[in-house]
Amino acid sequence: MAGHERGVECHGQLGTNAGSRLATAAGTLAAHGANVFIAETDAVTLNTVNSVTNTATTTYDLTATAITVTGANVGAGTNTFLDGSSITGAARWRARTWR
Repeated sequence: MAGHERGVECHGQLGTNAGSRLATAAGTLAAHGANVFIAETDAVTLNTVNSVTNTATTTYDLTATAITVTGANVGAGTNTFLDGSSITGAARWRARTWR
């Protein structure tokens, strides 16, 4: 899935698990679902897009080269895993775990 800004909302899974992620190439990304497993191909900014927020019911798991967080409460207090060469941005993350 590619594009400058992408908002993806799903009532089920986005990606299957940490070994089988949904591949994206978005400059700005918002993903919401029961479980979110995303592999961003390059740097990404996490922010709300078209009222879609970066939250999950159980697990929010994203890998990217570099991650900038501009939206509040990524993961919404669930199991949140962000893996990138750098992670910068919002000072108020509600993540429980960082990889």
